[in-house]
Amino acid sequence: ISAWSFNPNALADENSSNDTLITTICTALSGTYTLGGALADFTSFSELTGALSSCGVSGPITVKVNAGVGPFDDRLILSNINGLNSTNTLTINGNGQIIQSATTPPDYRIVGLDGVKHVIIDSLIIKAVSISSTFGVHFTNGADSNVLQNCIIDLSSNTSASASVAGIVFSNSKTSPNSEGNNGSYNVITNNSILGTASAGAFYGIILNGQNSGINCYSNIITNNTVENFYAYGIYLNEVNDALVENNIITSEDRSASATRTGI
Repeated sequence: ISAWSFNPNALADENSSNDTLITTICTALSGTYTLGGALADFTSFSELTGALSSCGVSGPITVKVNAGVGPFDDRLILSNINGLNSTNTLTINGNGQIIQSATTPPDYRIVGLDGVKHVIIDSLIIKAVSISSTFGVHFTNGADSNVLQNCIIDLSSNTSASASVAGIVFSNSKTSPNSEGNNGSYNVITNNSILGTASAGAFYGIILNGQNSGINCYSNIITNNTVENFYAYGIYLNEVNDALVENNIITSEDRSASATRTGI
């Protein structure tokens, strides 16, 4: 819906740049949807996130990516979704399909959870195509009570030894992996693989930042993940409370010309 003024007070409008209001009215999403391909409900991840931000949700949602339709040259940035709660959850089933993106300043994210809660991302392959400066999955702004599971984060294109290459990041910055803040609590990160090669991969496999005062990263669960061929840190926790880190496989024996490496 668009509304605008014309000849205010019977005079010519001297500044027409501020005379129009536009709002989008649509039905909130609920139920099961498909993504990818000509007959899908959404052709891209960007179209999906636009609908979620504009319309919100009124019930539980499952979005299944159709088989054989990737790779998607796209990003998945979730923010400002009205109606999400512990009952009205959003599940994105990647179905083993690839989302990939070149990442440049001021935003290194391929997948981003920005303040959203009760989102499940499952079985998605997240692939870097840049040689440096990539965040596979990024949590920020109180992204709480989410699940990231059964995903592959492939950073094998990242040949740089830059600290801004990370698989899973909780940070208050979209370009620095080390920014403290209320980035996320009560999340579950399980059964994911963060991949590299002998000459490329993550500087940080998984990095969580809370903050020195105020709200920290509370009660995040990091279990049954595999981190391979990282440059410096497999799992790094900073100002984090009550995290459970258990049954993860962290290896980097193939990574050449690496710095001193720390598993956890």
